[in-house]
Amino acid sequence: MFENFLRQIRLFGVFFSSFPIWNAVRTELSWTHYRIISRIDNPDHRIQYVNHAIEGNLLELIKFSMIQ
Repeated sequence: MFENFLRQIRLFGVFFSSFPIWNAVRTELSWTHYRIISRIDNPDHRIQYVNHAIEGNLLELIKFSMIQ
């Protein structure tokens, strides 16, 4: 259980470093979306995948998550 807690803390850190302006986070997306998108190193690509997810083009997001 403690390992799960530490994993979540690490994921929060990755999220906040990927999206430092927290009030710019889109409410249309879930934590799961952001966990996947946070793993993208390139900020421009992150924005692109956020837009894909919001537009409902989740296939691109799923492809990325399977590659990682």
